[in-house]
Amino acid sequence: LSASCGTLRDAVFGEEGAALMQSHHGAGTTMGFHKKDDPKFIGLHVHTLLPMRAVRTYVQGFSLSKVEIIPYPGVHFSSASEVESAGVTWLELAEFNDTQSTNFLVDFSWRAETIKTFTAAGPAASTQSGLVKIEVFNEEEEEWDTLKLRLMFWPEEPDKGDASADSAALAANDSAPPAASALQQHRMVLQLANKQPSQVYQISFHTIHPSYQVHVAVPDCRMPIFESKERFHRWHPLMVHLQRKPCVRMLIRVKPDGSGPLGDMCGCC
Repeated sequence: LSASCGTLRDAVFGEEGAALMQSHHGAGTTMGFHKKDDPKFIGLHVHTLLPMRAVRTYVQGFSLSKVEIIPYPGVHFSSASEVESAGVTWLELAEFNDTQSTNFLVDFSWRAETIKTFTAAGPAASTQSGLVKIEVFNEEEEEWDTLKLRLMFWPEEPDKGDASADSAALAANDSAPPAASALQQHRMVLQLANKQPSQVYQISFHTIHPSYQVHVAVPDCRMPIFESKERFHRWHPLMVHLQRKPCVRMLIRVKPDGSGPLGDMCGCC
């Protein structure tokens, strides 16, 4: 393109190109979209959120990362930062280059009414997402294993001293969070509703979001419940985002046990 028409190249790949495209689609209302099972990226629609040079990097990273998109018909992006977070994840995954792992992009989702009830119910409430299914191929046995996963948040039992401090702080000012040590928190828990798989898998969960980064490693897919060490108070960006959009987007990496450690991919590990 640059060899045939420099002006057209600048219009498409220049910094002003993205602003022009977004203005034609309506700034503030533009949504990005990455279609499932679209190897030629015909249904990719992120050019109204990113400059075309960044779109090219996104496409290259996704192609090298070998991620399978699970949500149907694909994944939506509400901002440029969301697309960038996904793009960075593809690049990290491609650089990590673990040929033994199978990679999936999933959205653990709730109904908006469920999250509203969970939030209003107070610190003793718990909640669980809808069930997500992924399929992993066992090359040795030539058999497909279906893994069923669910994301949950369970209440943590606070110390009595912390609970008193929390109540006092909230009574003084409900609009601002109290000290971190006094916050009532919820623990991230993974439910692994798997029947006997043909082999044991290690599973790693990485959030994909511009405001927070969480990583949970599960050593054995046969564990029905895995309580992570990750805890979140009501003002944590994950919980705030969950109220605005009832979904937690994650990269899931699955690797057969005995084929080496799953490894730490991201900077939070």
